[in-house]
Amino acid sequence: MAGKNTFKFSVLNANKLIYHGDVESVIVMGDETEYEILAYHSPLLGLLNGREIIVDHSLYIQLEKGLVRFFNNECVILGEEKLDMSEVDKLKEEEEEDK
Repeated sequence: MAGKNTFKFSVLNANKLIYHGDVESVIVMGDETEYEILAYHSPLLGLLNGREIIVDHSLYIQLEKGLVRFFNNECVILGEEKLDMSEVDKLKEEEEEDK
């Protein structure tokens, strides 16, 4: 249950829900500067660059790039996860097997 100093927060990509829960703070890097989102932040829509998202100063989520929306005390981030080269190679192999 959300407290008075928390808000609903979700991070997802095209394939899955990466994170969902009630949080007190989210720090993101926009296209120009870093900013922190707290409960009852003013409405926000912005682009994120390829840095990590910091949730409650303890959880780090890596995204390649994304879009952040905060409205009605709910924050949603749509993004692309960073892949290391071994994951990229594995995906290519799976695609070739499917052909």
